[in-house]
Amino acid sequence: MGNCGSLNFQNTPDEYLGIIVSHMIKDMFYSLLPYARRFFPKKGPSQTIKWLQQRQFVAAHVKSAYEKVKVYVINDEELCSRLVEQQMYNEGKPIHFVGLDCEWESRKKDGIALLQISSGNDCILYRTCQTDGVLPEKLKELLEDRKVLKFGVGIEEDVRRLRLHGVQVKGFVDLRNLAHRCVPPSTNNNMNRPDDELFQWNSLSALSLNTLEMQLSKNYTVRCGNWEAPALSRKQILYAAKDAIVSLEIFYALVLLRRVRRKQNVDTLNGLFESEVDFHKILQGFKDSSSACFYYSHMKDSLTDLDAILPIETTRTFPSKGLTELAYSLCQGIVDIKHKPKLIMNQGLQQKAASRGLSTKTGLDKTAKRYKHQCRDKPLYENCFLIGPQKQVLATVNRTKAEWYLHKNIGVIEKESPFTVRLLFEPSGRPKPDADYYTTVKENVCAVCGGTENFVKKNIIPHDYRKYFPLEMKDHMSHDVLLFCLDCHRVAQVCDEEVRQDLAVKYQAPLGTKEHMFKVDNPQLGKVRSAAKALLKSGDKLPALRRDELETILRNHFKVKEVDNELLKRAMEMDIREENKKFLGLHGERVVKAILEEKGLIEFVKMWRQRFLDLMKPKHLPQFWSVDHNLHKFKST
Repeated sequence: MGNCGSLNFQNTPDEYLGIIVSHMIKDMFYSLLPYARRFFPKKGPSQTIKWLQQRQFVAAHVKSAYEKVKVYVINDEELCSRLVEQQMYNEGKPIHFVGLDCEWESRKKDGIALLQISSGNDCILYRTCQTDGVLPEKLKELLEDRKVLKFGVGIEEDVRRLRLHGVQVKGFVDLRNLAHRCVPPSTNNNMNRPDDELFQWNSLSALSLNTLEMQLSKNYTVRCGNWEAPALSRKQILYAAKDAIVSLEIFYALVLLRRVRRKQNVDTLNGLFESEVDFHKILQGFKDSSSACFYYSHMKDSLTDLDAILPIETTRTFPSKGLTELAYSLCQGIVDIKHKPKLIMNQGLQQKAASRGLSTKTGLDKTAKRYKHQCRDKPLYENCFLIGPQKQVLATVNRTKAEWYLHKNIGVIEKESPFTVRLLFEPSGRPKPDADYYTTVKENVCAVCGGTENFVKKNIIPHDYRKYFPLEMKDHMSHDVLLFCLDCHRVAQVCDEEVRQDLAVKYQAPLGTKEHMFKVDNPQLGKVRSAAKALLKSGDKLPALRRDELETILRNHFKVKEVDNELLKRAMEMDIREENKKFLGLHGERVVKAILEEKGLIEFVKMWRQRFLDLMKPKHLPQFWSVDHNLHKFKST
């Protein structure tokens, strides 16, 4: 208690009480003051609101700078070269940054059908499928110029495919790497803050939405449509053009966001873009070709037909010298670097991993990077009661199952809360003395940590083993299906993987899916495809002896005298997988079969349950959950 120096012997009892209470309130106020400051901050916009306002301002600034973009769909190699030279290599205004993207037929593993490149003012869609995969020299020069930075999401795959067209792309930057650099993470452990969301952006559409407030349509029928069709539909042109245009604008938006966050003043954006009036120049031969020209407008989000040979006044926008220097400096160290996903691991997950002897820098990180799991959108346990005619509790079920008896007119509502249905017939079986687990109420909390959100069902005995159990060991048995939060589920999956590896070695049952094991690569066909790939990719650079050796492989296989490009492409698309005659069954099937032969299924079940208790140390298990649950019924199994 605080200072009570004001008390003296002349005070009445009521005055004593008043003084003591006033000091208690004073002490309580000062002890609660730090918490009050946390929940009731000072007046003025919060950091979150400021961040959202900055994003909105930057998005509007970038989109207004490049409000109208000319889109050219080019089917002619010579015309594309002239267009690149005329529109992208302006005198006195060298190009520094472009957005890059490619489209291809989903069934093809190599090569592209369409190349999209945007300088901000112009966007060229070059159809390689209409020019036998040949790229114009001017376009190749642009792509191979390291000083011209190319931006995209997953751009390394575009770069890989372009190599097969004889282009060694240099100066490419994955926008996700730049996003991590321009918007650094918060020190707060709350992963739902807007500036932390940036680290969850793993697609072009997510980046576009969060930096430009622009929704990209990723309609499956367009995205996986026929990109090698004789003529592209208007939807395909719009889709392809926006991918390249938005890639460049996201780059500008990220750089500006970095500047605004550092300066804390939106006025710092003034003068970062320069504009000049120009004329849409005549392109010789454009009218005679099957190419097309459009205007893309951010405001309308649509394409407008444009006469490519009609000179009209237009405004061209360029990054200022200061913006160019800032952008180059921010890209240092991430040019020509493949994107590596960074794990966002909150403090709670780190503690859980450490407590179970798992390194947060090794196994768990690798699993978390590829870890995806859909959380439940409704409770697992609805705790509705099913009772017999004599009002004996038979089981706890979900509401849907309870209402099924009502719809069939074989049950009536006994009570609304908790929802209870009484059967109008005598059930064939009654709960056994050890079946209390199925008749008690269960909480919808994580069985390990008691968490109350992001639930996932966890099979204590993994499903790929349990599905091969005898029917009596898996029918109407939910004992080994528990509720976990997403973090605990992730840790448990890592623990399970260790056991799988041991079982794979012990029973000679390799891990893998049926697709991977049922078919294997034919080494002879693989040699043919590799030869075609080498010739198509760098045939001119190979020594004459080596080239002749590879061509001999192809001639012998296809029984032909000459090897041409058509044959090489055919060999590249060849399926080299064949049926695996040594396939003896999937991992889970082989393990359970071996255990049944050893008559060790009961010990197998107990091992999984006990391991779960030892490693996860659950603190909120449902009542009556046990390692030996129902095992006495299967002694003869």
